[in-house]
Amino acid sequence: MFTKKRGFGRVLTATAMLAVLAVWGSFPAPARADFDQTLAEKVGPAVVQYLRDNGYHTVGVLKFRVKRGNEEESFYVGTLNDNMVTRLENALLHKSKDEDSLVFLQNPSAEAVKQNQHLSYLKPEGREKLLDISYPLAYGDEQQRVKPDALLTGLIELKLSEKKAALTVEAFGSKSKDLAKLGTWEVPLDRAILAEAGAGFSLPKPKFQTLGPADLNNAAADAVTEKKGEADAPIQVTILFNGQKQSISQQTGACGEHTVPDLKEGDKLAIRVKNISQEPIGLLMLVNGQSTVEKQQGLPVTLYRRWRLDPGDEETYEGYYFQNKNGTVTCKKFAILSDEESKKRMESEELNACNLGALEILVFREGKEVAAVDEEKPFTIGLRNKPTVRPKSVNEARSNINGLIKKSQLASLGGLIDQDKGNGTTEGVQETEKMKNPEMAMHMIIRYYHPKMKKLE
Repeated sequence: MFTKKRGFGRVLTATAMLAVLAVWGSFPAPARADFDQTLAEKVGPAVVQYLRDNGYHTVGVLKFRVKRGNEEESFYVGTLNDNMVTRLENALLHKSKDEDSLVFLQNPSAEAVKQNQHLSYLKPEGREKLLDISYPLAYGDEQQRVKPDALLTGLIELKLSEKKAALTVEAFGSKSKDLAKLGTWEVPLDRAILAEAGAGFSLPKPKFQTLGPADLNNAAADAVTEKKGEADAPIQVTILFNGQKQSISQQTGACGEHTVPDLKEGDKLAIRVKNISQEPIGLLMLVNGQSTVEKQQGLPVTLYRRWRLDPGDEETYEGYYFQNKNGTVTCKKFAILSDEESKKRMESEELNACNLGALEILVFREGKEVAAVDEEKPFTIGLRNKPTVRPKSVNEARSNINGLIKKSQLASLGGLIDQDKGNGTTEGVQETEKMKNPEMAMHMIIRYYHPKMKKLE
């Protein structure tokens, strides 16, 4: 972690207030077996065997459906709908072999949206049309297009009362266009799954003094079931449009979020956060699915860099912040784009449709010390991550994924940054202490914009 250099303090100048911010280092906390581990060890082998048995080679993965408790299943609950696509693809890469000759398609859901007004793989006619589309390849020649032998998808059901999440994988293909169930696998329900499913919750400090990670996961599920939302929130959030405070509604929308009036193209967005607790917190903010710290995206929540707020601190965030090689920090302010520009940005930066126009806030507190033997080894192999450089072949992509798994755990991306928001840079940074046993204490979503786009169901 890093902090401001000695002598660089909070002062009010004639031109601007120098607001000192800090980014708190992120380190994986102990975790139970999660979707990534289950995908790699159980789901991947079963699906690969299905493809082998049917002689399928060209494969694509469509957006998953998610069902939260007693709610109806939906394609637009949260990031879980989309990132399960990448995670299943990576699990198949991990468990397949060269002789399987698998060919993966690049984001078939998005491609289908481009070519059709409205398709649903839940309907026979929709499945037939989806199999007849030519899709771009995920690796190698970007111009080549092929039709799939099979398309995979599924349903994730959050069983809140049972504290479990059930993952069902489905498929249809050239030999049978029926939506076949390949299997269902259950994992303990944790706070990461709840957050990715758009569920809001907040856990008070007393729980962190007495409960370990597994019990905190159960407490979060209870908070979602009881619809407590952010009643025990350690922070106070204010949304500013063009410098004016906006009313945050308590009604949940299509992704389980709070809402504010829609911003218009050219408006200025700012996010003010105050730590109203009696302890330091780690703050992660994702705007359009990208962290306000260097636009990190697609990571497990424990691996993002976080802002540090001490008790009573109130800071205003106006954009994405990047640390320069000389230690200074630059702010690229939020820009509200048109629907058309938003669509282009979504495609160029591989953003999830459900993230567009959404502010996601996660708060971390220092948790109870837990001995390593009390919890299973974390399985943070990055199954949610996409390659930063397009692989030339499936074999190269497989090698990349297996390389991550052999490392056992992704390196921490932590670091702490101070910055002067008056002119966009600060004097520099230096290392300081780390948060011990960071545990997710709160999750909420605020939607500030509703882009108009075609949808695939």
